[in-house]
Amino acid sequence: MTVIILSMMVTSPPITYSQTTIQCDETIEGEFTSNVEEHRYQLAMEPREKFGVNVKTAGDLLKVVIALYGTTNLFIGKTGTIAKDPSISSGMLSAKGLYTIRVANANIARNDKLASGSGGVGIYEIKVYCLKLDDPKASLIQAINKIESQLTDLTNQLQELRKMIQE
Repeated sequence: MTVIILSMMVTSPPITYSQTTIQCDETIEGEFTSNVEEHRYQLAMEPREKFGVNVKTAGDLLKVVIALYGTTNLFIGKTGTIAKDPSISSGMLSAKGLYTIRVANANIARNDKLASGSGGVGIYEIKVYCLKLDDPKASLIQAINKIESQLTDLTNQLQELRKMIQE
């Protein structure tokens, strides 16, 4: 009696993405031209520094998620599900090297892959701000960025409320 065991691995096609170097305090325009797409940005940072990312989407239809990864591709955090104009901060960094910022127009699943569904297509701007935590201006800049993020959230809530009233 002969037993033949076949092993087969099913792989999905690789997701293509662009990868761009971005500098502190730089704003870059990006565009999603298809559903379930991502763009990656790399940022050189030093220990005891911190960076934040703001993404502003054009129009009312595009929604994105931001995820951050450390120098060894260790997951740092993400903004949650797809949203209009999200922002996120890294917290204090402990290592020198390249950090990755991932912007996607689809949710990022627990296995780090893009999930089904889409936040639409369109143009967005990504802005990265950086600060050294020993800089005396750091706490003021952090407070301003937090207020800016809260204002963006309130503006989005007001727009949603306006739409509901008009319907």
